[in-house]
Amino acid sequence: MDHDLIIIGGGAGGLGALRAALWSKVDVLMINDGPPGGDCTFTGCVPSKTLLSSARNGASFGEAMTRVRATIERIAATESAEVLTEHGASFIKDRARLVTHDTVAVGERRITAPTPPAAPMLYTTEPTPTTTVVTAAVTDGGNSAGTRATAARTRGTPQLRHDAADAVPAALH
Repeated sequence: MDHDLIIIGGGAGGLGALRAALWSKVDVLMINDGPPGGDCTFTGCVPSKTLLSSARNGASFGEAMTRVRATIERIAATESAEVLTEHGASFIKDRARLVTHDTVAVGERRITAPTPPAAPMLYTTEPTPTTTVVTAAVTDGGNSAGTRATAARTRGTPQLRHDAADAVPAALH
């Protein structure tokens, strides 16, 4: 296997899964055909919320757009490919496609990761003081019914598990 986890897509869901994997010390690869951040960072959530906030605070259109550009730049700088690799992730800027259940193709290159468990693996809904749970949804084009990558540390031992989206207890969402 080339990596423990391969994430296709660098939008909000992919970045959340990547952070959970890095937190768990998992060897993770993100493949995205553009800069990480996706629509939320560059054209959706971040610019629209910044524009609304600027308008609410009485900024002129020019001032608001200056603030929007500065906010996008500041946030994008925290989730760039360079920052992600500095934190231990691998990053490929290209398009990917699924070849088999455990193989992704990027151009002519084949990259593998272990097959997720066949049955959902769930954590307790009441973590103990020595257990911390992080759950991140990996979405595809805004489809929240994607795969969930759940990372946990139990007494210092990192673990990563893949769960069916509808099988994760509500307390972990």
